[in-house]
Amino acid sequence: MTLSAQFDNKEKSSNELEKKKNEVLEKVILNADLSSLSPTELVTYLYRVCDKFGIDPITQPFQFIKLNGKLTLYATKACAAALIELKSISTRIVSQEQFQDVFVVTCEATRKDEHGETQVAQDIGVVPIANLKGDQLGNAMMKAATKAKRRTVLNMAGLGTTDETELQSIANTSAQPVVRVEVDAQGEIAEEQVIPPEPSPVAQ
Repeated sequence: MTLSAQFDNKEKSSNELEKKKNEVLEKVILNADLSSLSPTELVTYLYRVCDKFGIDPITQPFQFIKLNGKLTLYATKACAAALIELKSISTRIVSQEQFQDVFVVTCEATRKDEHGETQVAQDIGVVPIANLKGDQLGNAMMKAATKAKRRTVLNMAGLGTTDETELQSIANTSAQPVVRVEVDAQGEIAEEQVIPPEPSPVAQ
């Protein structure tokens, strides 16, 4: 095989791979449901998302949930941690306030872009605190701060996806069961686990 033919084959293979990635992305956008993908396409999509944000997929930055019958990604704590390091994001708590039965934390994130300009993003973390005291109250307040930080980091990175700190809140309010889905390296669904609603402090 000539050098020119080898180059043509490599270019053809690269173009076919890119076409496949685009087809997978188009399928996700049109259906808004990852369960429409084949196991191979599911892995391709996951790796494409990781590649876009420069995150190592081995660290499991994203996992899957079923919500309202649709399979979607959520960001794990490893995702937020990786983004903070990769994009040199700094975070600070702007405010902590109680509004009736909820505790609200506002976080601000900053980073320098490629032009040296400072980018700023803000988001909030909200948790219910009605009837909570002592350690339960303290844990809830820390959870609100963690929620705010991760949501702000994902916001700054342009990742409009659910963070794992929100899964319990979604399970508490969703009319449909929220299911955590384990997917193996081949893209096959290995296990499904329903996230039960959290008992109220009164019930506890």
